[in-house]
Amino acid sequence: MGDAPEIYETPAPREEAVPRENGTQSISRAFQLLRCVAQAGAAGLRLRDITAEVALNPSTVHRLLMALVAEGMVVHDVVQRRYRIGTDFLNLLEMARDADLLRRYGEVVRYVAAKTGESTYLSVPSGTEVLCIARVLGVSAIQPIPFDVGRRRPFGVGVAGIVALASMPEHRIKNILLQHAPVFEEYGLTHNDIAPLVWECRKTGFSYNPGLFIKGVGGIGVAIKDGSGHLIGVLSVVAVNSHLEQASQREQIISLLRSAVANAQNDGASD
Repeated sequence: MGDAPEIYETPAPREEAVPRENGTQSISRAFQLLRCVAQAGAAGLRLRDITAEVALNPSTVHRLLMALVAEGMVVHDVVQRRYRIGTDFLNLLEMARDADLLRRYGEVVRYVAAKTGESTYLSVPSGTEVLCIARVLGVSAIQPIPFDVGRRRPFGVGVAGIVALASMPEHRIKNILLQHAPVFEEYGLTHNDIAPLVWECRKTGFSYNPGLFIKGVGGIGVAIKDGSGHLIGVLSVVAVNSHLEQASQREQIISLLRSAVANAQNDGASD
């Protein structure tokens, strides 16, 4: 038998004894609930657990939760009768992360583009894709087709996708390579073509794509990691192959990318 339904019966107090919630109080209580549900992770929480945690009237908790569900901030699993954090809330977290990265690395993108004359990109991981959040096009006479801000590519595709995939645990890399095989086929490639670039990136700490995905267009990328070593972004330069074919040219760009990331991280630490 399943658990008994959650029923809350609260005596109705006299109307004059219950002051109406003002907007500030409702917002504060809603954030209490969001924090509570978010901390529960994927397991979620039942209504009675949330009520006990926040020490609010069950009817108030239920009303606020329903408002959060309507806004996509919380998801209600009616089968298991649990509340979990919603995708819209996670999207807001991603936007906040992206805004912080733009603040810290937006100038870095402009600096690298000015120093190299090549198109420079800042991308972030989003699920098993990379999302471009900033770009500065190069000034060279010959420029590759740009990767637009707001566009996504699967892990393993393009130099940023290779760096992102290389940051994953080994078992995840193998699974994603197989999962994204249909996408690789669109470029006339297989996961066996992509894998060597990923493993090389894990070994060297940077990725060099010698025109594997788009004929005549190569790229170099380095990871941006947080203090815990987790990938939070990729800084990359994309250029026609002739601008990257010499090892000395690539080494200069790799050194520039690494120093630019390190300087930005040091500046951020001193804020």
